[in-house]
Amino acid sequence: MKSIITYIDLIDISRQLENNNTVQAINLMLEMHKLIYAAGSCKMPRHRHIYFWNDSTMLYAEVKGDQDYEPIMKEANGLKRAIDQICSSYAISLVGNTFPEPFPWAGYEYAAGDMSQPKTVFLRPSGLTFANCFVIEKTLGSKYKKPWYVDKEIAQKLSTTQTFYSINADLYPNNQRVVNMYDGDLWQSDLNTDE
Repeated sequence: MKSIITYIDLIDISRQLENNNTVQAINLMLEMHKLIYAAGSCKMPRHRHIYFWNDSTMLYAEVKGDQDYEPIMKEANGLKRAIDQICSSYAISLVGNTFPEPFPWAGYEYAAGDMSQPKTVFLRPSGLTFANCFVIEKTLGSKYKKPWYVDKEIAQKLSTTQTFYSINADLYPNNQRVVNMYDGDLWQSDLNTDE
C-alpha cells in the first residue's frame, strides 16, 4: 500500500552526549517520548502507527487518494512543531510502498514474564521509502540543515506557502527524486487545530 513515512529527529542530542550533558540529553528524549505518546493516542488519527526511540520518531500513514496528503502532513507538521518546543528537530517525509507484513495471520508471541510488547515486532514502514529517509538525512540533512525535506510527490498536493528549494536526490532503487527543502514549518497550525 502507498504510504507516507515521516522521520523526525532531534538536533544536537549526540553533541550533548559527547559534551557530557548526558542528563539533559536523556531528559529531552524522555520528554519527547511522552509528547509523542500523548499526541499519538488522540491527536493523530490519520497515522496508523507511530514509532519512537532515543531522539527519533517515525510516522506511518496510508494514502488512499490525493485528499489524504494534506491532512496527513498537517498532523506530522503539528507534531514536529510540538517537538520543537522541547528541542529543535528536522523532518523528512517521503511517499512510497512498504514491504508486506511477513506473517500477518500469526498471533503475537510474548517473552516469558513480559506482556508489555510482543517479542518480535515488524515495523510497518519497512521498505525502501523508510531506507530513503536515512539516505536524505545523510546526504542532504548534513549539508543543508533545513527543518523539512519533503518528497515532491507529497509537496505538489500541499497548500503551504512556506519557501523551499528543490534538489534532485539519489535514492533507492537507483533513481533520482525531487525533494523540496523547506525553510520552516509547513503551516503555523498546531496538532488538532485548523489554520
